Amino acid sequence: MPVYHQAGDKLLVSITTVVPNDDTDIMPNYITKDGVIKAEKVRARVADNRQYKEEIFIIDLTKGEKSALSYETLPDFDTDVLAKVKEENYARSGKTYQSKKHPRNIHLMQMWFPVKWNAQGNQVALMLEAWDNKTRWLTTVDFANNKLVNQDKLHDDAWINYSMNEFDWVGNDALYYLSEETGYSHLYHKALNSKKAKQLTSGKFEVSNVTLTQNQQGFIFKANKKHPGIYEIYQVDLAKNVKTLTDLGGMNDYALSPDESKLLIEHSSLTMPPELYVQPLNDNAQATQITYTVSEQFKSLPWVAPSIVAIPSSHQEEPIYSRVYLPHNFDNKKEKNRAVMFTHGAGYLQNSHLGWSGYFREFMFHSLLVQQGYVVIDMDYRASIWLW
Repeated sequence: MPVYHQAGDKLLVSITTVVPNDDTDIMPNYITKDGVIKAEKVRARVADNRQYKEEIFIIDLTKGEKSALSYETLPDFDTDVLAKVKEENYARSGKTYQSKKHPRNIHLMQMWFPVKWNAQGNQVALMLEAWDNKTRWLTTVDFANNKLVNQDKLHDDAWINYSMNEFDWVGNDALYYLSEETGYSHLYHKALNSKKAKQLTSGKFEVSNVTLTQNQQGFIFKANKKHPGIYEIYQVDLAKNVKTLTDLGGMNDYALSPDESKLLIEHSSLTMPPELYVQPLNDNAQATQITYTVSEQFKSLPWVAPSIVAIPSSHQEEPIYSRVYLPHNFDNKKEKNRAVMFTHGAGYLQNSHLGWSGYFREFMFHSLLVQQGYVVIDMDYRASIWLW
């Protein structure tokens, strides 16, 4: 993958060996023309995943020289991060595991634009991750010595969340980035010549969708600050002053206007699909709805709005949030009530929020079940994603 920089005299290239997919796992296809279940090969098993790595080079187009960027400058590039698990597995067989340092397979993180040049074109930032998904590094490049310089390392004994790693340049000599170092996704600012980053947001909420303002002094972002299931739009400056920009409830995404005077907001609620709103960025400004795409027929249907319930967890202090749909004649004094539990596709996915669900077909079916007297529980369980 070649990535030019703005000055046009350098090229960053990543090279890897293409590994063909080994479709060893099967999935039953229940809906066939002849009504007979058919087993189809759809993906490789997790245990069969082949180790993947990339080599990264800087090519000086003026001199015609190629320089490899070694991973040896990254902290813990050769750490045996699975040593504890291997020790347990060996012990079951009566063996002793001897941990040894060995270079880990590292590659550019699978995300949008893991390579970003600064506006001046004299520096580049890369987001790298280990194949084992335990560590990711935000790095820059020392062009004088052609080596990677670590700016931030994030490690998780379980799994690095691929969706909370936004980063970009602030001017030509600083970076902003998201990190779950505290257990929650928060916004950080780091000058390249500084050893420590400044944490701009903090608390038990998740920051995402970051936009840097034109004056390079502030950031607009989405966060569930006031409730785990409500996402509003906020702004923070380099002095850590946080300002609330919207107060619509439900789920909100945004785009900042080119002159930074307004927000275009995509807003939804539990029973209403997304509509567009515009809100000026003035004090006490109100959002104005500009699209009306939901039909009157849809609005007239007896949709059931679920309650968002925090269910205590037996494994940790934090509760597990769930959408609970109750029929109108629900009797909480009965010993037993008919109930259906819906399990959505990914254990890290949040569906128990107060916006329109991505599982809107299932939401409609839940409403039908509730009208038939069932209790429906849609829980944000904790596990892993399907691997396609």
